[in-house]
Amino acid sequence: MTEQGEPNPAEEPDSLESRVSAVEEDLARVREQANQAAADAAAARFLASGADRDVSGARAELRAHTRSLNALRETQREMALAQREMARDMLTLGAFEQWVTTEFAAVRSEMAAGFQTVGTGMGHLTTMLETLIERG
Repeated sequence: MTEQGEPNPAEEPDSLESRVSAVEEDLARVREQANQAAADAAAARFLASGADRDVSGARAELRAHTRSLNALRETQREMALAQREMARDMLTLGAFEQWVTTEFAAVRSEMAAGFQTVGTGMGHLTTMLETLIERG
């Protein structure tokens, strides 16, 4: 043994062989771990590429949904404008209907007065004709 308490290779002739054997075993374990780490890394790369494709697909679907929602919003906006225009037209039509009703009532009243005048005139003509026939 040395002063630091380490084994002295010169004192133990077969210890070099056992140490080399231990190093070789450690090296085999390290190689196995390195191979496993390489396999794990390859699997992780494969999974990451699949996840990237999945995310790309999800983003494409999200963009499509966004376009659909924007188109729907535009359609709703156009329909709201059309409804407002229709409401204005209905108000205008209501005012026009009121005007037609008022004018029709006035025409009807004038016609009734005209027929009454014609009736009175016809009555006078009848009376005059009867008077002429009697004299005659």
